Amino acid sequence: MRKFIWGLVIVAVVAIFGGRAWYLHKQATTEKNVVKIGAILPMSGNFSDDGDMTQKVITEAFNEFNQSSDFKLKLFVEDGKFTAKDSISAFRKLQSQGIDLMFIFGDVPSIAISPIAVEQNLPIYANALKTLDLGVNFFPDTAYLIDYSSDFVINDLKARSAAILNLKGIETEFMAKHFEEKLAEKNIPVVGKEAFTINATDARSFVAKILQNNPEVVAVFGWGSFYPTLLNTLREQGFKGPIITDWNISSYFDNIAKTEYPTYWTDTRFDLNSKDPEIAKFVQAFKAKYQRVPSTFAMMNYISAKIIATSIKTSKYSPKDVYETIQHTNGFPSVLGPISIGDNRHMRVPLVIKQMQPDGTAKVVKE
Repeated sequence: MRKFIWGLVIVAVVAIFGGRAWYLHKQATTEKNVVKIGAILPMSGNFSDDGDMTQKVITEAFNEFNQSSDFKLKLFVEDGKFTAKDSISAFRKLQSQGIDLMFIFGDVPSIAISPIAVEQNLPIYANALKTLDLGVNFFPDTAYLIDYSSDFVINDLKARSAAILNLKGIETEFMAKHFEEKLAEKNIPVVGKEAFTINATDARSFVAKILQNNPEVVAVFGWGSFYPTLLNTLREQGFKGPIITDWNISSYFDNIAKTEYPTYWTDTRFDLNSKDPEIAKFVQAFKAKYQRVPSTFAMMNYISAKIIATSIKTSKYSPKDVYETIQHTNGFPSVLGPISIGDNRHMRVPLVIKQMQPDGTAKVVKE
């Protein structure tokens, strides 16, 4: 999955514990009513588009909060470039600037920073797939997503066989394994399985290998430019059966061929063409201000920023209390439905299965 990713898009909060004071209580009059929030986002390199969009929606959420709050949230952004090295450097730089809370986008940055956070006893809140040792994750966990999609393949598509293409990586390999295990419980064989790298180029060879045993369904889990290439090559090489893929399709939607053959993915109820007045208002306002449309990841990051802002306000500005408050989020109202944090400290958001339409739109086929 896009590290989002697959994945959005992805957000973390680091509340500074230990000897550091909660900066809202600074004696300096210029900052005593300001909570400084840092964000480590991929402003360049992989997922720079998601980084830019995440910065915009967090800013919007904080601006809305600031209009009715007696203290203000101020955002500081550093480019983590979606690499471990650059994200750690960005983390150190924001710490030196006296940041109170810190957002981090993605599995790669979050995994890199996690050991430092554990060493310093800093809880991390991440919009990522990976479950972190210390913190809360503003993204559904992998098993939760795969349980939903595999149930659709088993009970709705009634597939008798499947093949799997997945990106080499901790979470995408787990997704492939868990998907295979769920199908095995119903005696549905996986007749082909191939793993690709982020820099792969020969899509035809991968597709040929997994199609040679004529699977009824092909599951594709991954992110990066090769991911939509694989989806398109499956169709180009004559596969007419159902493709089931993951959340990341939302970020590559425009790059995926629209055909009459069924392509499904797990998503939220967010849709650019939604008739829901709140979703439509969000899309229209974002488009008018930034001359582009928001993604599913953008909507989730907007909601996550809202949860964090609300938790700061209701936690008496204590870092430890903010951490505890966010962990116990239950039924937080949002345009995507009630949001909760599960026992494994991952976000629980209502899921749907969407299907690509030949006219380039998405249709909800299961919720």
